[in-house]
Amino acid sequence: MILRGKSEGRDRDTVSVDSKSASAQRRGRQFLRVKVYVPVTVIAGMDEIKGSIVDLSSSGAFIFLPELPETSRPLRLIIDLPGSHILVLTAEGVRFEICPGDDGGRHHYGLAVRFLSLSSEDRLVFFNTLRI
Repeated sequence: MILRGKSEGRDRDTVSVDSKSASAQRRGRQFLRVKVYVPVTVIAGMDEIKGSIVDLSSSGAFIFLPELPETSRPLRLIIDLPGSHILVLTAEGVRFEICPGDDGGRHHYGLAVRFLSLSSEDRLVFFNTLRI
């Protein structure tokens, strides 16, 4: 596991990768999925929502957010990778979940997205930076 930065008050350089789950996530899926923690800003129209990518594959991601963006149009994702790498991608929302809060309090949302624009170069930066 790679972990940079602080826990709970995770700062923008925090990245966590659970490499053990990578092979286990392969079952029944077209693309390998990996558990990660990567800061992301989701832009939908004029709205900007800060959240965290918690599950990643080469075709999409699962993002925790404090509120759901409008998903009828493509979303822009600004992904803040460690080492000053910032990727700006276009994605579409494919499903969402309401997730209860850890302490039974405020809930958050899970948004599954499919990448619409992930060039070979972006893919290389993404996965090399996260060491997947």
